[in-house]
Amino acid sequence: MITGTGTQQDPFCPETWEEILECTVTDDVYTQFPLVLSKTADTSVIAGKRYFYANGEEVSEPTASQLDNYYENSFTVDFNDYYPTGVTEEILFRGYVDGRDAKILNVFYDGATCVFRMSNPQNGIIKSLHFINMWVIEAASKEGVWYTSLFRCPGDAYATPSGRVFEYCSFAGRLESAAVAVGGSASEHYRCSYNFELMRGGAIAANRNDGHGVLLTDCDITVHGLDNGTIYCGRPVNSYIHGSMNAIELSGVGSNSIIDLSNLTAVARVNGTPTRILVNLDKYSGGSLRSGFVGVTTSQLMDVSYLQSIGFPIDDGTTGWTMGADNFPTNVNFIEAPKNVWVTPLPYIAWNIDPLVNNGYPYKGVFLDMPEYAIEGEGPKALWRVNLNVSEHPYIELPPEIPAFGAFANANNLVYVKIPATVQKLGDQVFANTKLQNVRISSNCTFSNTTFPPGCQVDYYE
Repeated sequence: MITGTGTQQDPFCPETWEEILECTVTDDVYTQFPLVLSKTADTSVIAGKRYFYANGEEVSEPTASQLDNYYENSFTVDFNDYYPTGVTEEILFRGYVDGRDAKILNVFYDGATCVFRMSNPQNGIIKSLHFINMWVIEAASKEGVWYTSLFRCPGDAYATPSGRVFEYCSFAGRLESAAVAVGGSASEHYRCSYNFELMRGGAIAANRNDGHGVLLTDCDITVHGLDNGTIYCGRPVNSYIHGSMNAIELSGVGSNSIIDLSNLTAVARVNGTPTRILVNLDKYSGGSLRSGFVGVTTSQLMDVSYLQSIGFPIDDGTTGWTMGADNFPTNVNFIEAPKNVWVTPLPYIAWNIDPLVNNGYPYKGVFLDMPEYAIEGEGPKALWRVNLNVSEHPYIELPPEIPAFGAFANANNLVYVKIPATVQKLGDQVFANTKLQNVRISSNCTFSNTTFPPGCQVDYYE
């Protein structure tokens, strides 16, 4: 049952996925995801994570000393249960949607537009919602560059008003020439994390009008290129882009971010010059960097004094950049990133591999154990069968409902018959399904084992 009125002070509180979709069909309404509380296993407070007391009240300022008293939201929507063969129509996801750290799993989309149609920043935002096992594939019929996406703002997304469209959300899965979100260049992803493998390139935040210039603030972005594609990352500010990728392109005036991609051969920018975008030269084999990009080595990235000397704002108390436990820069504002691109079970439409299922071979969907034999027991009577105790040749056992065909077949009251000695041949079913118990025929007369009913004694004339 849905409670609340949809206002900021009294948001809609649905209990199921079906009810959530009833609440998110229009702009300017407020919706909270359901709470399913489970004791947290965290040993330290995770940045950006939502904690709750046993009564459902949210902890305003969580502390490590009180973690034993905290709960977290384990509410999950598994698209395998609702869209097992993939999403085929856009899902309206508008208004101010507070996921309260719930999860959406196993979204598969192979289409021309998007999975979720969301509001622009003036009429809604999605926050604290985590999307795991996303698989978005660009359809051949797409309208324009990076049109196929997981999320899309209203209309053509050319002039989205400024503001945040995501806060404290995480995304993981696979993009095939597709985008996480398509929106106007003034929109912003704030303190989000991403972990994607890419085929034929992809975009974290794209804009079809002016070259993918969506703002990415305090974002932790991990990408794994499966071919020679390009990752488009909009305008990163205080963000970290790492993993492995052949090429990267930024747009607009990003700043104070780090590109730490293995196998990198090309770094490009469009529509403006960024400021202090550090590129790890130990992993880059391309040509000279354009203005706005600063080449550094791994050892220089681990040197606070050097970073400060080139104006990178580490340990200055303003941007969140600091030196992590591994002696490498990190941002304390980053939320916890998905550790893996995929978690099991995968979307049903995807190929799965499980050593305990299907003898370890790949399978799709819910795999049902196969019987040991294709046919057990005698099988259907109409099947061809081989049994040397019955016949030297393959045969079909006729089902009982099919009558025998013969001159006297199926004469149920026939108990006696006199067959002249001149008869030289009797058909296969002449006396089938009768009550004959004894007959006499010429020794030269031919017949089959089905000519007479079972148990009938055959004698011969002298």
